[in-house]
Order: sequence, then structure tokens, then C-alpha cells
Amino acid sequence: MKNIFRRPPLPVTAPAHAFPCPWPDRLDTAGAFSAAALPMALVVGSTAFEAALAAGILSWLIRSAMVGPAAFRKTFSHPLAPPLLAWYGAMMVSLLTNGPGSKGAWHDVAIVRFCLFIPAVIDISSRKPLIRWLVHGFSVAVAFAAVNTVAAYAMGHDLIGNPLARYTGKLREAARIAANSAYAIPLFLGWAISDRTHDTGKRMLIAGIGGVAIAQLLQTRIRTAMLAALLGMFFLIVIRLRRHVRPWILWACCLAVVVLGVVFFEKSGTWSLASMYDRIYFWKVAWAMFQDHPLVGVGVSSWPDAYQEIAASGRIEAFVGMDGTIWQRERVLHAHNLLLALLSTTGILGTALFGWLFTVICRQAARRPFGVRTGMITWPVVMLGIGMTGSNIYSSSYLALFALIVVTLSVQNGECPAATNNPDPPGSQ
Repeated sequence: MKNIFRRPPLPVTAPAHAFPCPWPDRLDTAGAFSAAALPMALVVGSTAFEAALAAGILSWLIRSAMVGPAAFRKTFSHPLAPPLLAWYGAMMVSLLTNGPGSKGAWHDVAIVRFCLFIPAVIDISSRKPLIRWLVHGFSVAVAFAAVNTVAAYAMGHDLIGNPLARYTGKLREAARIAANSAYAIPLFLGWAISDRTHDTGKRMLIAGIGGVAIAQLLQTRIRTAMLAALLGMFFLIVIRLRRHVRPWILWACCLAVVVLGVVFFEKSGTWSLASMYDRIYFWKVAWAMFQDHPLVGVGVSSWPDAYQEIAASGRIEAFVGMDGTIWQRERVLHAHNLLLALLSTTGILGTALFGWLFTVICRQAARRPFGVRTGMITWPVVMLGIGMTGSNIYSSSYLALFALIVVTLSVQNGECPAATNNPDPPGSQ
């Protein structure tokens, strides 16, 4: 009896899009879309970027399970995987040694989602032209942040309903937009200046996105992000002019511009450097925390508790500013310095492993620095600039941004392989 429910075979001459898309490819598309949506999700808030992370990881896990165990082996053979997992292992060692703090053990364990998202997206990029998706995601995030900021000033709240205060302060939306902009500025300006394969109109459009990011960064008035973006742009200038001008002359000019800028803003009263004094006290307490636990630190979730205990004990003297103001704070959430955060949280072990990871990141940034990747070579410099006095490397929002930067540096810089190619290793079917 003829099976009336059986679908007749498609003719040999049917176009490629007429064939049904296999589920592994659909899941790759979903994971790629979640990665491209992450920059905008970071602007929206924690619920959005956590959803983007979860969607990317889940799509990759289901896809790899369908393909076979060889897909997992291929993913974790990437140069970034060993140092990334080792750094996470240092956090777990510190957690087991010190016990959970007031944030709870789950806070530290859940950091594994970033260690899964990075290799997942890198694996997806071997089958999808993800570099374009990610860069488009950055541009959409810059535009959306600009529209939201204008709406907040015009209506008193943004398009989502968040009040203007969250854009004029240094927390929440302002902090996330400033961090995004610090990386977006050298990305788009470096691309516009260096890529001669595009016509003038497209290069002006790319430069315009960088200009919008500059306006966003200035509006937030977050000095650490401004300094980081400035260092990134100077580094790009040094790289481009190194064959024509001695590097030490360029860096001397960079230092002079920074010093003159600081003096100008301080004398004009636009900025006050007094808020830097409290960071000196933070750093002194963080150094004491490292001295008490030099090997594995005090732990991620227990860092605020350890800080509060040392600060309340009076063991660290308050810092007295030049104007006689006494700076001392008994409760702080992070060290406001990348090196001291690593040392005090995970000790020598975690700092050494992060150094290994950062070295691999720098190598990825220097890989094929042309086209859209031209500005990405500055990102390790921006990361160190922000780390001087700024973002907490262990916070969820900055870890999400860190994951986004790492995957953008590491994805393949090419088009999607042809449909006739087998993107998976032999024996994975």
C-alpha cells in the first residue's frame, strides 16, 4: 500500500535552500545569534545578557550531543580552553580552601557559564561567519545605547523604563555603556582608518559608529573607561606609525597628552581627583588580604567579607589626602584594580593562570590584524586600562563583556564553509 504520508523526494535540480536545514545547523544559527545579541543584551541589563549566555551554551551543548563526543574534543582543543578552565579551577580551589562567603558558593560555581560560552561560540564560528555577526552586534549596541540615552534625557526614562539617574551615575546602565564604548571606540575607528577595501561612504559610516561611542563614553563621565579608550587609540597609533616614528617618542607624546588632560580638567574644576584617594585605601586592604592568603587568596564570594573584616579591625590606617580629608571605607565589593583583585581573590595561583590566559588573548589579538580586526589589537590594552582602577573582573556584567571580547578576538575571520564541506571531525557523526 502506498504511504501517503511520505514526503516525495526533491528533484536533483532543486536549489540548495529547498532542502530542509538539519538541526545541528539550526542550533549553530541560534548560538551565533545569541552571541551577536550579547553586546545589546549587556546594554539592556542582567536578565538580557544572562539569557543570551544561556541560549548560546544550550544551543551548543545540544548540537554537540547530536553530533557526537568528538565535537567536544574539538572544542576544548582550542588554545584558549586550557588556561580558561585552569583559571576557573583556581577559583574553585580558593572556594574549597576558604569556604563560601556571603554571596554563597553558587556565585563562584556559576562562573562556569562563561568558561562554557567562550569555547562554545568559538566552535560555532568554525561553521558560521560569526565575525560579521559580532561586529554588527557591537554597532547595534552602540546605536541602541545612544537612543536609550537620548530618550532618558528627553522623557526622564529610557525606552525600557529605567530612570535617567541610571545614565548619569557611574553604576548600572552607565557603567555597562562605558565599558562597551571603551572597546567599541578603537574597534570602529581603527577599522575605518585602516581598511582601504571599503569606499569612503562605508568608512565614514564605520567612523560615525565610533564617534557615537565616544559621545556615549563622554556622557557617562567614567574616567577609567575614558582613559582605557584613549590608551587603546594611542596604542593603535603607535602600531601604525612604528616604522616612521620612534615608539618612545609616540609614547612620550601619549604621556604628555594624558598629563596635560588631567591637569586641565583638575584646574578647570570639571573633574575632581579626590575620589581617587579612597582607592588607595582599597588597595592597601586588598594587599593585606593577599599577604594573609598568598597562595589561593580569600575567594571570590568571600572577598567583600574579608575586606570588611580587615577594614573594621583598624589594622589598615586610613589614607589622608593632600587636603587633609580622611579616606576610609569599611565595605567595598571589589579591589578597583585588576592585579590586586587577582592576587587578593585567588592568590599567586589564580594570578599566574590568568596571566597565562591573558598571554593567549594577546596572541589572538595579534593574529591577522587587518580589516575589521585592525582595531581589535588594542583590546588587551583597553582591558589593562580599565583594570587600573575600574571594573570588577569577577562581576557578572564584566565577565559577560570579557567573554564577548575573548570570543570576538578568537573567532575565525572568514566566511561560512561551503555546504559540501564537513565542519566536524571524522567519526563525529
